[in-house]
Amino acid sequence: MFGTFLPIVFAKLPDVAQLRIAAERGDVQAQFMLGAMYSSGQGVQENQKTAIHWFREAASQGCVKSQANLGVMYTDGTGTPVEYQEALKWFRMAAQQGNEIAQFNLGMFYIQGLAVQSDPEEAIHFFRSAAEQGHCSAQEMLGACYFHGNGIELNFRKGFYWFKKAAEQGSPHAQYQLAVCYGSGRGVELNERHAFKWVKKSAEQGWPEAQYQLSYCYATGTGVTMNERKAYKYCVLAAEQGHVEAKYEVAMMYLTGTAAKLNVKEGMRLIREAADEGSAPAQYNLGLLYQDGVNTPQSDEQAFKWFTRSSEQGYAPAQYNLGYSYAYGEIGAPKDEAKGAKWYRMAAEQGHEDAQMNLAECYSNGRGVEIDHEEAAQWYRAAAEQGHAHAQFHLGYSYLVGLGVEHDYDEAEQWIREAADQGDPQAEQLLEQFDLNDEAKERHNAQKISQLKHKAEAGNLEIQAALGGMYELGIYAEKDINEALRWYHMAAEQGHSEAQCRLGLLYRVGDDVEQNNTEAFKWLYKAANEGDDYAAQCEIGEMYYFGEGVEVNLDEAFQWFERSAHHGDEDAQFNLGLMYDDGKGVQRDRIAGYAWIYLAAQQGNESAQACLEKEMNVQLTAKQIKKAMKFYEGIKHHILPDKEDK
Repeated sequence: MFGTFLPIVFAKLPDVAQLRIAAERGDVQAQFMLGAMYSSGQGVQENQKTAIHWFREAASQGCVKSQANLGVMYTDGTGTPVEYQEALKWFRMAAQQGNEIAQFNLGMFYIQGLAVQSDPEEAIHFFRSAAEQGHCSAQEMLGACYFHGNGIELNFRKGFYWFKKAAEQGSPHAQYQLAVCYGSGRGVELNERHAFKWVKKSAEQGWPEAQYQLSYCYATGTGVTMNERKAYKYCVLAAEQGHVEAKYEVAMMYLTGTAAKLNVKEGMRLIREAADEGSAPAQYNLGLLYQDGVNTPQSDEQAFKWFTRSSEQGYAPAQYNLGYSYAYGEIGAPKDEAKGAKWYRMAAEQGHEDAQMNLAECYSNGRGVEIDHEEAAQWYRAAAEQGHAHAQFHLGYSYLVGLGVEHDYDEAEQWIREAADQGDPQAEQLLEQFDLNDEAKERHNAQKISQLKHKAEAGNLEIQAALGGMYELGIYAEKDINEALRWYHMAAEQGHSEAQCRLGLLYRVGDDVEQNNTEAFKWLYKAANEGDDYAAQCEIGEMYYFGEGVEVNLDEAFQWFERSAHHGDEDAQFNLGLMYDDGKGVQRDRIAGYAWIYLAAQQGNESAQACLEKEMNVQLTAKQIKKAMKFYEGIKHHILPDKEDK
């Protein structure tokens, strides 16, 4: 990204002989002009070595333009071997005199670690100096540093500001970045029309990524009226410049006759080209064409090759196909159920519903993995929640017979009914039994409740607490909050911590019972202190923090949040992080605050995730975040030894 400096454009060429005489006598301006003439070939035959000689003569006398030009020439190897140390020397001299070209290039040296140790913070200093003088590339680089937190605290709004400065000067890359800002809502309010405006400006200057994105806008109607003709036009322009994904998209247009005239020969050429250049979707679709013998001779060997290449890049549809190939020994793959399960899992973890379904069957039947009905049920659920009918049937059946999940007649009926609504034949057949046996189901539920009550009245604490939950939620019996309270009280008074916690929550929330913070605090405290219930500990922390049922005591709130957080409660971890960050109940420590909030976010706490994205990632410097992440690594394995950091 190093840029040369056009020294001068002569309206009228000076007399070279007289200029040379003046230059040899030490006239700085004459020396600079001779360097410029030899560098550009104006009035003399171009000779970069001679240009360097005269630039050096002028630079040695303090000519800032000559110093900057020498720096560029030694960087690019123009008229001389590349010598970064020599370039650095001249750039420093020119930068000290305020030359923005030299300042920008010094910034690039520090970013890339050329002739100096890489130092993003020092690079920022020089980029800012050049940017504030209007240097377009420096403005663009400064925007990128803010956007990625490189050498400076992450700040999307400031990144947007500098991208806009460069974009308004005509930089196609900055214009594209500005479009990304508007399209994602980073640093500015999301505005698809503004995003379209800037991506179009960039595309019209020939920026291939912008051309590809503009094609997407026209194809999907994002920020503009849909227009297949223009979508095709800009995708072709990007492809002609070598944009790999654009080549794939154009190939599919030709092969399907969508937005373009059917052109199998050109489509196959482009899809092969895109696949060779590393496009995972192109590799996968080329594999499908070879597998089915469409537009090319059928070849299992080629299909297997391209599925493998695409899979190795993490493309879920290819991973699913490769898993299927290994599982059943098809398209040239040796039968290997373990490899099949491995590739299914990779695709399943990316949300591929067919892979989730097949992986569940692997665990259910021991194909390539040990039989694990709980794991099977988890993957059936993942696919079922995406609408996979057969997975819905299997999940319902699992609930019906208690395979990998606790027996739950209502859950079973719900999932089997959803599968039947989609036409799954096994679900339709089984659903008839549900519909014909409503009375039997009622008898079954009444009998189950009667049996549980008998055991509960005999003193079984676990069943007393379970009955409280059943009556609270209406499971196996009509919802009855008074019955729920009766059974919860019975178990809670005998020290059952879960019943104590649930009882406390009911009194604290006050949805179905009259709110009573004193009673809530009493039961939650018992669960938290005597039962070591971490959810109750978090609730007690909140009650001390807000003064609910007890006087406000931030020290106590902090201690309870800390205790619960170390048990792994994500809400307590978030609250603990906030107290550290605000300095409430503890000495302020933004590093510890960030680490605890990050830990909560990693466990899926949405409030923590929003806090990081909207506040802390913007407020803390890159160095502070780096320290916080070391703190996080220290607490993560202690608190969550059995959980992966996703």
